Amino acid sequence: MKVLIFGAGVIGTLYGWALSKADNDVTLFVKESNQERFTKGPITIDIYDDRKLPFRCPTDLYSPKITTNFNSDNCYDLLIVCIKHYQVPDSLPVLKTNAGNAIILFFGNQWDTFDLIDKQLENNYIYGSPWGGGSLINNELKGGLHQSLIIGEKDGAVSERTTRIRQLFVDSGFNPLISKNIKERLTVSFVQNAAMLAAAIKANGCGNLAEDKPAILDLYASTIEVLNLLKCKGINARGIDQAKPFFYIPRWLFVPVFKRLINNPVTLTMAENYRSNSTREIMRMYYDVFDYAKELNYGLPIFGKYKADIDRIGAV
Repeated sequence: MKVLIFGAGVIGTLYGWALSKADNDVTLFVKESNQERFTKGPITIDIYDDRKLPFRCPTDLYSPKITTNFNSDNCYDLLIVCIKHYQVPDSLPVLKTNAGNAIILFFGNQWDTFDLIDKQLENNYIYGSPWGGGSLINNELKGGLHQSLIIGEKDGAVSERTTRIRQLFVDSGFNPLISKNIKERLTVSFVQNAAMLAAAIKANGCGNLAEDKPAILDLYASTIEVLNLLKCKGINARGIDQAKPFFYIPRWLFVPVFKRLINNPVTLTMAENYRSNSTREIMRMYYDVFDYAKELNYGLPIFGKYKADIDRIGAV
C-alpha cells in the first residue's frame, strides 16, 4: 500500500518504520524546518515491541523516504494523520485540498475536533488510536510499541475501507480492532491519559507513581472523576471497554492491577519517555479537560489537585 504519514513526530516515525518493515511504500510528510532531522542520518529505533518476543528489540536504523509537499497527483492509498489534537484544525484545509482519493486515518485521541473534521472532510476519513509512543531526540527514538490498536468509522459501520486498513496493520504484525464506538473510545482515552500523565508528573515519573499507593489511589479517583465528566458530552464511560476497570474493579484491587499494567516494559518505556519529553502536549490535554469542567462549574477535586504540578512544568 502507498502510505503518507502526515506528522513525522514520535507516532508518525514509529508507525512509519513498522509499516515500511512490512514492505509498504511509506513516505513521511515533514515541515521544511524539520527535514534536517531526516537528512543528517538515519533514525535509531530503540524500543520495546510486544508484536514479537522478546519484547526488547535490537536497535534498528530507519532512513525514511520524506517529502515536504504532497497533492492529489501523488495517488496515495492512505494518509495517516499523526499530529497532536490541537494541531488538527489547522491541518484540515491542507488535507481537504491535497488528499485526493486517499483514505484519511486520524491516528490519535481527540477531544473537541470531531465536528470540525466532519465539516471539512465529510466522509473521506476514519479514526484510529495507536498504542505506542515515546520520545524522539537527536535522531534516536526511544519508547514502546504494542500490537494492539483501534480503528473505526465515525458511525460505527464495519466498512470495506476499515477492513482494508485493518489488514494493512495485520500484515505489519499488529492486532487491530475495528470499533463500533470509536469516537467515544478516543474521548475516553483522552481523559484517561490526561489523568494518568498528570499523576505521573506529580510523582516525578511513571516508575515512582507505580510504587506510591496513595498516588495510585488518587489516580483511581481522579480518573473516575473525568470519566463521569464525559456524561456532559453524552458519553457513558461505563460502557467503554478501557474505562470499565475504573467502575468495576474495587478500589483495593486497582493498586496491584495498575502496578502490573504500568510495569510492563513496553508500557513503562513508552509512557516514561513520553512524560519526560512531551510536557507541552500533556499540559494541553490536562487544561482541555480542566477548563471544560470549569466552564460547566463541574467539580473535579482530585483531578484539580494536579494543576499546581502542571502549572509548574509550564513555568520551566
